[in-house]
Amino acid sequence: MHIIYWLILLNVVVVGQDMERTCVVAVCTRDRPQFLGRCLHSLTALQHGEGVTLRLLVVDNSASPIPSQRVVDLAADGLAPLSPVLVHEPRVGIPFARNRAFDFADEIGAESVIFLDDDQTAAPNLALTLCRVQEEEKCDAVKCEVRWEFEAPQRFKEFFYRPPATPEPLRWPYSSFLVPTNGVLIGRRLWDDLGLRFNEEFPLTGGTDVDFFARAWDYGVKIIHTSETFATEFCDAAKQRMSWLLRRSFRVGNTEAAMRLKGRGRIYYFAKGLLWIPWYGLLAARNLPAPNTSLHYFLKSVKGAGLMAGSIGIGVNEYRHIIGR
Repeated sequence: MHIIYWLILLNVVVVGQDMERTCVVAVCTRDRPQFLGRCLHSLTALQHGEGVTLRLLVVDNSASPIPSQRVVDLAADGLAPLSPVLVHEPRVGIPFARNRAFDFADEIGAESVIFLDDDQTAAPNLALTLCRVQEEEKCDAVKCEVRWEFEAPQRFKEFFYRPPATPEPLRWPYSSFLVPTNGVLIGRRLWDDLGLRFNEEFPLTGGTDVDFFARAWDYGVKIIHTSETFATEFCDAAKQRMSWLLRRSFRVGNTEAAMRLKGRGRIYYFAKGLLWIPWYGLLAARNLPAPNTSLHYFLKSVKGAGLMAGSIGIGVNEYRHIIGR
């Protein structure tokens, strides 16, 4: 009887261990210690439990990790339950940093990675909710809602976020690959079984998150958006300028064409840009009495110029210079 008792007890312990899963919360940062401090302070309030072990990874992508290490040290007491680790990725570019997070997840046997931008703060229930939704939906990735905090002068808000015309459901599956990494859980199957990595051929252009999910989409992955939790993104004054909006629009088109998403060729993107420039330029002119509408169309015209440039091999490394602090 004693032997049977201990066998049952051992089985319960083993099953309990099998139910425990590890999730890495990864924050990639480069020369923005103030933003990183805000982000890490929010992570001190992360909820724990429900069979999930959370680990914090800070990937420093700057020339020296010393400023980031100081920020981590300042928050060390509050971050202790996350067993924080800081690694230095000297190759400059966000895809290098994100792939380093996958490597770390492999090292500790984690089942998923949650990516947060260093200019974001997390809701306390962020990590556990994303893990729970992934388990309930049996999906490969879960994207949280993103809310915005604008620094003064709070200009051009509608060009960063446009609320949906009708209330969104609590959860809905993505119908395209346009998934950003600012608050997304990626399951192990994507980088392990499918062998997906962020494209290191474009280290400073941006857009490698869209490229990653475009390739994932080809495998028929299931991606869920949930409004059960959120991350708040901080938009500093430096981004609330016409010049930045113009550069971003050009870069988005440029990167899309350079990466040739969904297997479309150079001719497709050249022709698309050639059409967009005059068409949306005309719409911008026709809507001059409505400045926001006019600017919306003008930015699409600028994106068309980026499409054409990217299609003939002219690239833009927008992230060579860091905006933020």
